[in-house]
Amino acid sequence: MDSSFVYQTIANDLRNDISLGKYGPDEMIPSENTLAAKYKTSRVTVRKALLILENEGLIRPQHGKGYFVLSPEYSRFQFDFIDKPEEGGMRYLEINVMPAGKDLAERLRTREDTMLIVIRRLLSEDGLPSAYDEKYFLYVKGEPLIEREIHFAEFPDVFADTYVPRKLWTGMEISVGPAPERAVSALGCTPDEKLLVVTRTVYTDEDTPVGFGQRWFAPHAGVIRAYA
Repeated sequence: MDSSFVYQTIANDLRNDISLGKYGPDEMIPSENTLAAKYKTSRVTVRKALLILENEGLIRPQHGKGYFVLSPEYSRFQFDFIDKPEEGGMRYLEINVMPAGKDLAERLRTREDTMLIVIRRLLSEDGLPSAYDEKYFLYVKGEPLIEREIHFAEFPDVFADTYVPRKLWTGMEISVGPAPERAVSALGCTPDEKLLVVTRTVYTDEDTPVGFGQRWFAPHAGVIRAYA
């Protein structure tokens, strides 16, 4: 695993443990030294992961002791949106370079002839298709963005080498409606079936869009759960 993204793996694992109740409210999570040894990384990398969870309101530091789990806020919901599912739970359908066209050009505030990287994937749970997603990135010749996305990164971490992480933010929209034919075909749904779709756009701190993605969920997929 690329060391640039170890911190995200640590944050994801701890977030999942907290969500499943492995670490309850007011309980201390493993120390920085323990986590550093477990993931074979530095304490600096571990601190980056802990800062993510602290900013999400999941943990709090206590000087001289460690990090403790905060009590849940029952008005909040956690959206289960994992970009790197377990091995075997994801299949790439297409990786290509294409002109933006009208709709994507408007989304990314660029010209219609601007070249974009498109990545289309099918995610599965228990052997059944659970979600179909598409991601679009501005194509820069010579940048190994595709390789980084395939092997290591979670959206929007693919931009970590280009932009300072703190200077990126993600806009998310959740809606229900008919899916495009390519998603319907991949998920085995009927054309008139309404699916949950999540749309995400990654922006710089200057509100410049640098990436756009959509994910359609199969009707049987469990994707929203209360954080408790």
